[in-house]
Amino acid sequence: MTTNTYQTRKHTGISYSTINISPEMAREMLVKSADFQNRSLKNWRIDSYAADMAAGRWRANGEVLVFDKDGILLDGQHRLHAIIKAGVPVVMGVCFGVDRDTAQTIDQGCSRTMKDALTMDGAKNVAAVMATARALHILRGNVDPECQTGRRHDKNACLSTAGGMEQFLLANQGIEDAWAMVPSEPAKVVAATTLAAMMLEMSLVESQEAALDFVSGIAGDGLSKNDPRVVLRDRFIDDRLAIARGAGRTRIVARNKVQQLALLVMAWNAWMHDATVSAKFLILKDRSYPIPVPLTRKQADWFRSSARAGGRVSGYSRGSLADWRMQYGQE
Repeated sequence: MTTNTYQTRKHTGISYSTINISPEMAREMLVKSADFQNRSLKNWRIDSYAADMAAGRWRANGEVLVFDKDGILLDGQHRLHAIIKAGVPVVMGVCFGVDRDTAQTIDQGCSRTMKDALTMDGAKNVAAVMATARALHILRGNVDPECQTGRRHDKNACLSTAGGMEQFLLANQGIEDAWAMVPSEPAKVVAATTLAAMMLEMSLVESQEAALDFVSGIAGDGLSKNDPRVVLRDRFIDDRLAIARGAGRTRIVARNKVQQLALLVMAWNAWMHDATVSAKFLILKDRSYPIPVPLTRKQADWFRSSARAGGRVSGYSRGSLADWRMQYGQE
């Protein structure tokens, strides 16, 4: 039976119950246990749990909050903090009466990873699909640009749990197909999963044919040295060499997906302009350089003919893109 009350009385022996834990109750539980030396909090874990709770994705899986006989919390602090952050009540199993000396033995089993969970659900090529999904999430502006990995600082942490990843994959069909379509030569320069995300998004922005043509061109076969795709390829190769040498102090090298995707979109926008560029074109102004807005060819043509573009072809702010929308009445 599920209850809505938290008993603070002493417990004799181990007992189990199910409680609908409100944010206020979670706070009470944590305050009562404030003097107990628990392990350090991991904010990214709280964020991921809270995202699932707020979105209604949290699943009761049999794991319980563990309290000792005095009602001191031994296991479950991240879940309780997540309830507070999500601001919603969550039904959880609770175990009372555990000997406090056993706290160090809790959570010693081999935990399942997100990859394990998706594999158990029947997903194929899980590692590649997950990496492509994260890159696509970044490309759509859903990651703090100061994040160095793009993994643990997703806005709303929506890809940090198996439930969030499953929901994202359902909403974005074709991720595995896009990864399988990435040509082998460009994938030697930049990760196939990053290119797959670029192809998938640019297929929506312009067309699948244009997206595949752009990515294939990164191989550079038969193209001018000033083609944006060739300049992009050379930039990625130079960055790899700079990183291997421990360089990168005189200029910013693309070390992560956020920066790599920024360069890809800059090259895409130049390609939409039918522009030729030099090596100086693909420069990141700072380490948290935001990913530009990817343009359609129609948008690129309008910016090229507009004085507001100022001759720039690399990327445009969302404010300047609003100018185009006002002109054409489109989203």
